[in-house]
Amino acid sequence: GGTNTSDGLDMGSTSPESDELSADSASVSGSAISFNGVVVTNNDDDDDDDTTYKLPDSWVVGSSLEITIPDTFTVTVDGNYSRVYNDTLSEIAPYIGMPVTLTFNGSAYDLWVADYQPHTDTPDITTASITFAYSSATGTPFAGIPTGQQRLSVGHRGNEYKILTIDGVTITVGRLLEGSADTDPSWPGFVGRTALDFSASGINDSDLWLGPFLATPSNETTDYFEINFSFPS
Repeated sequence: GGTNTSDGLDMGSTSPESDELSADSASVSGSAISFNGVVVTNNDDDDDDDTTYKLPDSWVVGSSLEITIPDTFTVTVDGNYSRVYNDTLSEIAPYIGMPVTLTFNGSAYDLWVADYQPHTDTPDITTASITFAYSSATGTPFAGIPTGQQRLSVGHRGNEYKILTIDGVTITVGRLLEGSADTDPSWPGFVGRTALDFSASGINDSDLWLGPFLATPSNETTDYFEINFSFPS
């Protein structure tokens, strides 16, 4: 909840009173991302909010961002797995054993690719599909996503990218693999699309403050948990 209230922690608000950054949508193609309708509102102590249209000041060439660009996937049951179908899977250049992050319904799951079927122009495989597992490619199957059409994102582990160029509200990025500060030269770039439900560090962050939040993997339990509170000055 928000903390800039005289009554303490306010669970009905979603962020501290500061620069609020939002955008209507994000359009991606290759290494380029354009943020449409970016608004920065400064909630200072004067009577009027100061609104500008720009990217966050902290976004400079070389900065690292966490970005997810969801799409609509078809989900089926394949044995003990949830199998998801969408040709945008090609943008992560998946392979069996690849560590990935799947984001669905506000929760992020760190998983491994158990099986990947690329798109081919044959009657039996017309759309790329993928399954996941916990711990490793041969670990416990990942399942439980409702079947049918679902909004979700599948990205390399951590979904981190480095800003390479900035032009107005458009940036170009390189993919950062887990544990590396160098961009991945094998990344093919994003498949072109526009998403309203995108996520990018510093933009629309206020939407992420309220839960519920996943505490354990599927079918796992815990007898304790730890919460850290941060109270911005």
